Amino acid sequence: MAADPSQRMLITNKGPCVRYIAWMNDFWKLSFTGHYKHESKTASVGCIMRDHNAVFKAAFAQHVGMVSSFTRAQLTAFSRALEFAKREGVDYLEIEGNHPFVFRMMWGNVTRTSSMIRGLVNKCRY
Repeated sequence: MAADPSQRMLITNKGPCVRYIAWMNDFWKLSFTGHYKHESKTASVGCIMRDHNAVFKAAFAQHVGMVSSFTRAQLTAFSRALEFAKREGVDYLEIEGNHPFVFRMMWGNVTRTSSMIRGLVNKCRY
């Protein structure tokens, strides 16, 4: 389960305060999203990874091509982001996405889905 980031204020030598964001030590934060274009039924996906001090570490974006739904685009984004994190050698992740339905599926709270969606959910769980 992801921990809430702690916020602290730092005073710079110029005077203004800067908000400092951090989460659990040794965890990287993986933020992902998918974009679905209904007219052409195509999707693009992307993610960004930051270390526990919110310092940028890696990112990617790519066009996926034809997909059947917005939900599939989001799950494809999640799946590819997890694969990317694994290739980067990340051990501990906090995961953030902008589609709550994806997380409800991961927790098993949504059962009425197509076999293709269930396959993507199982891939992400693995």
